[in-house]
Amino acid sequence: MNSIRPARRPLPLAALALAASALFVLASPPMAGAQSARDTPPAQVTPLDGDFVATARINVREQPSARAARIELVDGGSRLRVTGKVADAPWYSVVTQSGRTGFVSADLLRAAPPAAGGASGPANAPVPVSPPVAAAAASPPAPVPADPALLERLDKLQARLDEIERKLAAMPDLQALADRGTGDASRMETLNATVEMAKGMMETLSALQEQASTRLSEQREEFGKVSDRLKSVEEDMQPAVEWIKQWKDKAPPLAEEAKGWFSTATGTVYGWIGAWLPWGGRAS
Repeated sequence: MNSIRPARRPLPLAALALAASALFVLASPPMAGAQSARDTPPAQVTPLDGDFVATARINVREQPSARAARIELVDGGSRLRVTGKVADAPWYSVVTQSGRTGFVSADLLRAAPPAAGGASGPANAPVPVSPPVAAAAASPPAPVPADPALLERLDKLQARLDEIERKLAAMPDLQALADRGTGDASRMETLNATVEMAKGMMETLSALQEQASTRLSEQREEFGKVSDRLKSVEEDMQPAVEWIKQWKDKAPPLAEEAKGWFSTATGTVYGWIGAWLPWGGRAS
C-alpha cells in the first residue's frame, strides 16, 4: 500500500507530537545515546491486532523508547498494523508497510477508519492512549497532497534530531570523564602543593640572599673604614719615614765622626789618668 502524505492544512496535533518528541530527545540524559536491542531487555508485549494510522511523520524504533535506534521513518497518514501493547508503557508493537517490526508511541497513532462498505475492524483492536478519532461510517476522503514547504521543514527537523542522536551516541562515558576529572583534580592539588612549596623555598632563598647582600655591604663598609684608617696611619708615618731616610744618608759620616771623637776622648782620658796616678809616670 502506498504511503499517504498529510493534507495541505495546519497540523497542530502533528506539530505538537513532533515537538514533544524533539523535547523528549533533547531532555534525555546526554550519555544515554541511541539504545539498541543488545542494550535493552526485551519488552513485555500483550498480543493485539488492529490497523492504525500515523498522525504525523514518526519514527519506528527497535525498542519502546524515544532513545532507541530508529529502524524506519513513516510518513503521516501511513497505515500500521498493531500487533501488541507494551505492558506499563504507552507504546505499541507495529508492523510497517515494508514489513519491518518495531515500536511506535501510542500518542502518535489513531484508529484507522473502517474499509469501504462499513466493515468494522477486529474486535480486539487496541485503543491508543490519546482519545481516538471517531471513525466515519462513510468512505474516508481522498487525501490531499501535503505542503512541500511543511514537508521540507519536517525533514530538516528530523535530520536535526537524527544528528543529535548520533552525537549523543558518540559521546564518551560520563563516569569515565568524571573519574578522569577527579584524577586531574588530585594531580592539580598535588601540583598546587608543589608550587606552594617551591614558592616557600624561593621566599627563603630570597631572604637569605638579602641577608648575604646586607652582610656583604656591611663588610665592604668595614673594609672601607679599615682602608681609610690605613691611609691615615700611612699619612701620619710619612714624616717619620722621611726623617729616617734623611738620617740613613747622614748616619755613615756621623758614625765616622763619632768614632774619631771617641778615640780622641779615650786617648785623652787615658793620658790624664796616667798622669794623675802615682805609677803613671813610671809606667810611661
